[in-house]
Amino acid sequence: MEEMNGFTVCVLLFGNHPDLAERCLRSIVQRADWTLVKDIRIACNGISQETVDIVHTVTSKIPMDVAVHVYAADANRFKYPMMRRM
Repeated sequence: MEEMNGFTVCVLLFGNHPDLAERCLRSIVQRADWTLVKDIRIACNGISQETVDIVHTVTSKIPMDVAVHVYAADANRFKYPMMRRM
């Protein structure tokens, strides 16, 4: 039987909803078992600078490298290509 190497956590944030983004990310940071997480990826589309700041503040508390990608920060575009890239 193959040994499990851990989970990848993917978070996709859309639109100008900084409060929702913060709640989502803080929930993951507080509840994740980091011994089981091998990778975390966060992609953002059409978000405000406030949300970008929140993403960087919250992810700084994660005990591993985090891949953060911000696409089309000024408009909510390219949804499906971004989800595929994640």
